[in-house]
Amino acid sequence: MEIISLGSSSNGNAYKVSDGSSTLLLDAGLPVGRLKEKFRFRLSQVDAVLVTHEHKDHAEAVKDLLNMGIQVYASQGTFEAMSVCRGNIIQAGNSFRIGSFEILSFSVIHDAVEPLGFLLQSNVTKEKLLYVTDTAYVPYNFRGLTHIMMEVNYVSSVIAENVEAGLVPASLARRVRKTHMSLDEALTFLKENTGPELEEVWLLHLSDENSDERLIKQGIRATRWSITIKLS
Repeated sequence: MEIISLGSSSNGNAYKVSDGSSTLLLDAGLPVGRLKEKFRFRLSQVDAVLVTHEHKDHAEAVKDLLNMGIQVYASQGTFEAMSVCRGNIIQAGNSFRIGSFEILSFSVIHDAVEPLGFLLQSNVTKEKLLYVTDTAYVPYNFRGLTHIMMEVNYVSSVIAENVEAGLVPASLARRVRKTHMSLDEALTFLKENTGPELEEVWLLHLSDENSDERLIKQGIRATRWSITIKLS
């Protein structure tokens, strides 16, 4: 399975996933012009777009992609929050197929109307990918994962230091802690969902102010996993 990060930050999130037969775009938080450039002006190769929630850094290009005739999947709450009256509506717990991918949607914990995460399994490669971003934690366990893409937005000690120094308002820190995943939560999830099949983990959506790549890498190394770790 090929995974390419097109953008991963509060400025925009979008990821290309392909199993050689079908190509999906996970979130569309970049302007459509930039997405066209990323795909070398061949957006028609995208079979569908899965959108986790309505915030601009995950859904900026949705209306333009729909106008181009590209299929977009999201919850009803997400479409309504964007004032979009067309698209493929899915609910948490829905299973559906796009090309060679079998997909399961599930609810997550974020300050959006109806946010979702996605579990994708390729019928071609038999690989299984979990995509979860913008959530305080993941209230589920998954078996047989070969790839994980998950948020590690902040490091608890870093955001506490920023609040103490007056660099981050206390109200914003409270919101981040309630709606985004910390390194500690991410490590807990990985420990509980790491099986012999797991090959690769992508750590996404690192905050510019409240994360620390050195501390994140230290935390990962301490687990002694023999898998590929990528920070995006």
